[in-house]
Amino acid sequence: MMLHLTQQAEPRIDNEKNASKIIVVLCAVEDEYTQFSCLFSSKSEEKTLFISETSTQTYSEYQYCGFSIKIFMLAHMCPVPAATLTSLLIKEFNPSLVAMVGICAGRKEKTNLGDIIIAQQTHDFTEGRYKDNEFRPRPHPIQMTQSDLSNLKRYVSTHRSEIMMDVTRNFESINNPRELQIHIKPMMCSAMVVDSSKVCERLENWQSDYHGLEMESYGVAYASYFFNCKWLVIKGVQDCASGTKSDEETKFKKFGAYASTYLLLKILENDILNLK
Repeated sequence: MMLHLTQQAEPRIDNEKNASKIIVVLCAVEDEYTQFSCLFSSKSEEKTLFISETSTQTYSEYQYCGFSIKIFMLAHMCPVPAATLTSLLIKEFNPSLVAMVGICAGRKEKTNLGDIIIAQQTHDFTEGRYKDNEFRPRPHPIQMTQSDLSNLKRYVSTHRSEIMMDVTRNFESINNPRELQIHIKPMMCSAMVVDSSKVCERLENWQSDYHGLEMESYGVAYASYFFNCKWLVIKGVQDCASGTKSDEETKFKKFGAYASTYLLLKILENDILNLK
């Protein structure tokens, strides 16, 4: 069954004036970027950031719950572009939080399509050394702070069912909202798209509790950590990286992007990370 975005649930989120705290949000693909606007009742303010004489970056800006949310889309996927843009934006805006929303692959044994994963930690699983025809990983994971982790776990454990029920109202093909989960677990990252069950099985030996695979989280987390800035990565599971990505992502791509954005806004609304 194809996934269709239906009429927006009411009430939609209204913009507010006089926002003070800056939140930078990164997206990797167009669907992630456009789904953000689905949650607001008014159009965004389109702006341009002049990076150099030959380089500019356009972005959208919304005011919400005392926050000025600036949404950027990466020119290219992968950790290096994510780290580069994150570093530039932290220096430019001094944000209270750098967040990334969107879609990812979920570990088949740990997640279901449509689940949401909050990255408790992230690392580049291609970091390591080849020796004697064998790859030996040497990861350098970036961890979420213990206080943020505790606050998120407390919020999710109390509000998961409510959040997933609200999100699925806009998607007629998602008929099991009470079964969908929000995981706060390790995420693995690399510069390549993984669509192989054999690779997933190998990754289990390196990180037994990983739940998600994607291509930007480590760059966002590493740059944020370097500049002592809070970071948050939220991704919706669109496929299981098992060789059927093209079929699965058609059904859950927009939903994952929408759901991850919705959860981010609820976290900001309730000030779960103590940003105000």
